[in-house]
Amino acid sequence: MRESQKEYLLILAHLFLEHEHFEKARILLVALRELFPADPGVARALSYCYYRLGFYEEALGEAEASLEMDMPDDSARSMAVANISHFLRGKALWALGREEEAQDALSLYFSRQQPRLPAPRVELPNGAARAVSPF
Repeated sequence: MRESQKEYLLILAHLFLEHEHFEKARILLVALRELFPADPGVARALSYCYYRLGFYEEALGEAEASLEMDMPDDSARSMAVANISHFLRGKALWALGREEEAQDALSLYFSRQQPRLPAPRVELPNGAARAVSPF
């Protein structure tokens, strides 16, 4: 399979996930996982799909697999993408009733979040201030 074909199927799986067609997404993602066992993005997507289907053990396994495969470089994007696996791992652990492990995983996720800039504030004529959305 060519890389472009893999990307097409992965995009299709993401569309199924976005529109809550989880079983269709699962079929595509399981096939992609068989074809590309070392791709952390496929494992991460499959973890989310399993979580949404209520297959928490499988979700945990795929989240942990994606963490083992991820070798993020120092770029913010790479770290953020890898960090999603910690979030998925925490959610799966929580759903399995393993709260302490889940708290550790989610603490790691939140500690690695990039700080967000505060919303710009505008001074109003009456002296009050209001946050303004940039959009």
